Amino acid sequence: MTLAELQSAFRTAAAAIDPQAGTPVDPSPLLVRAWLTVQSVRTQPRWLTAAEDAVQPIAAGTRRVDDDAVAAWVLTCCLGWVQRASGPFRAAAERLLPRLPDSAEAVPALLGWWRITGRRDARDRALALAQQHPSPRALHAAWLATAEVRLWDAARSLLGSAPHAPADWPLAADLSDLDPDHAALAGLAPAEIVLATAPLAAPPLHLDVHWHIAEELAEGPMAEAATFPWPALRIRFHPMAQRDQIRFEARLADGPTEELEDVGVVAAWLEEITRAADRGPLLDGAPVRSRRRGGLRRR
Repeated sequence: MTLAELQSAFRTAAAAIDPQAGTPVDPSPLLVRAWLTVQSVRTQPRWLTAAEDAVQPIAAGTRRVDDDAVAAWVLTCCLGWVQRASGPFRAAAERLLPRLPDSAEAVPALLGWWRITGRRDARDRALALAQQHPSPRALHAAWLATAEVRLWDAARSLLGSAPHAPADWPLAADLSDLDPDHAALAGLAPAEIVLATAPLAAPPLHLDVHWHIAEELAEGPMAEAATFPWPALRIRFHPMAQRDQIRFEARLADGPTEELEDVGVVAAWLEEITRAADRGPLLDGAPVRSRRRGGLRRR
């Protein structure tokens, strides 16, 4: 598929799941995550509100979550918290956290919880599970938490070469520079199409992280950078030979590279950069408003 076809597929799928036309009684975590993804580029409040409403029964304990959906819900709630730091997202994730399985699927969820809370026990458990139950997604998430090249290499090796299933497109776009021309959609639900196409249809946001002190990779500024809600975020780590504070450089698509002077404002800086993104092919005329309402910083 061409870039224009991917963007068209995103728009069509987003229209099909628009909460303005009504929402299912019990939305799946996949659908809620798709709403959050559309919100990240369209910045229309209804998508985020629909996601918040969907997790409210889980937070209140009035909706039962099947065991095989626990990890997906915890991750989705953590992503929601990043965009809007409201009670239901965090409360739902916290309620489900004790039920997370010892599996590869739990790794991104645990690391999402660690990012928004600073809980090192969640990080330690996630890294252990990534070693015990390696999968491309688990190893990639562990790499984002540690910058260990061996984890990146292992994730790429397990992912393999194209063609990839659409569910793996976001990962392949990061690990293997997936070419949109080689992508194909067939028989997917609209929410699946949104999640598969957004990382390829949106302008890529390249974020270079220069680090020397490993501890800084576990602190608030890196948490904000790693969870910034832009579907085409591409993070790369660059170890520095000499001791220095962590540094961030960002580039939107083929634009100029900018360096952040104050690591305490990572999210605001990235939001300012993405304001220059050409969202027209993804927006269907949606107005651009301030997107970031979350409160991720832990310190």
